[in-house]
Order: sequence, then C-alpha cells, then structure tokens
Amino acid sequence: MQAERMAALSYDDIIERKGAFGTARGVIERLTDLREQLGIDGVVAELNPGGRIPPDLEARSLQILTRDVIPALKA
Repeated sequence: MQAERMAALSYDDIIERKGAFGTARGVIERLTDLREQLGIDGVVAELNPGGRIPPDLEARSLQILTRDVIPALKA
C-alpha cells in the first residue's frame, strides 16, 4: 500500500510535502517541521537524484549535511 502511495506522488507533491532541499538552515527548518508534524525520527538522503549532479557538488552536499544539518537536528 505504501509503495502504491509513493508511486502516485507527483514531483510537486514530493517537493511540497516530502522533500527537503536548499541551504543548511532551510533543510534544518524543513526537517524540524516534518519531525514535529509527522513524528519522524530518521530520514533518507538522496543527494544526487538521477545522477545529474557532478561528484564534487554531491560531496559538498554530503559535507554540509554531516557538518551542519545532522548535528543541528540532534540538539
């Protein structure tokens, strides 16, 4: 049932309701909101959907996630 719901999501649905992207501060705020709304206690990070981001930018995203975002969510 969950797989069917996920398959039916449009790109706009994912961006609006399921995704978190942007600056570290923006991602922290978004994930904090989702945690409060949904009670989530974990996330799945897809840093390079579709394989279109150059490796150096993907590595930078991972660095920001691990250096800034994750510690802020543990606080």
